[in-house]
Amino acid sequence: MAEDEPFIRALLAAPDDRTARLVYADWLDDRSDPRAEYLRLSARLTELPLGSDERQTARERMLTLQHEFPSWWLAVVGYRAVPQASDRERIAKAASVLGRLVERTVNGRTVMTEAAAVSGLTGAGAVLESWSSWNNDDIEYCFQLNDRDGREASCELQIYDPDFPCGPEFLEWYGDTALLIYRGVRHGLYACRLGFDGAAAHRELALGYSPWVINGRELGIRRSHGDHIYRLSVPDLAELHPLSLVQAVARGLLPPS
Repeated sequence: MAEDEPFIRALLAAPDDRTARLVYADWLDDRSDPRAEYLRLSARLTELPLGSDERQTARERMLTLQHEFPSWWLAVVGYRAVPQASDRERIAKAASVLGRLVERTVNGRTVMTEAAAVSGLTGAGAVLESWSSWNNDDIEYCFQLNDRDGREASCELQIYDPDFPCGPEFLEWYGDTALLIYRGVRHGLYACRLGFDGAAAHRELALGYSPWVINGRELGIRRSHGDHIYRLSVPDLAELHPLSLVQAVARGLLPPS
């Protein structure tokens, strides 16, 4: 078990617990760990008025610091994420940890790893794989989890559409749960939450092209022709009250255009 696992588990159980963040930051400070600054800034944000200059300065500093820390840790403590292209280096590393090839052939079908993530907390891996059909005219997608204890979980996704760009835009671990955001049939935006303890939770987030952003434990989506930001909690995908565009800007939940 990692030394800081109890602190991480405490934050997973209560992501908005400011005291838990500061206790964890103190522990990191004692070890001269630069992650302490990020945690203190995230705790400070809860005290600052929305839209204040100091809040904006703190958020900008957190964005700068994000590049220094593992993505799985940032996901646990809360960070800002936007659609991202597949990171081939990350995919290769995850595939190596899981003991599989990025590209392989299974019974004559080509299997490609499209996205992958390994949890630094548990060592579990999450992969999105595309499986070619027997005649290569169609593609099936499978979202799969594996851990060191031999547990598995998987589900099939409806992604492929030959007339529209499709594929993963985000994959990350939140403790024992993996969250995938992807473009699917007819360019719709979808999310899938998958863990070892239950069935996958699917969400259709929007039809047509819709930009999104994650800030902390909230997912903001701007639907086509909408004047509000559709909002869900992360990673459980519970629907929250929508925000006006002004409110979304103040909360850092206005998706990039």
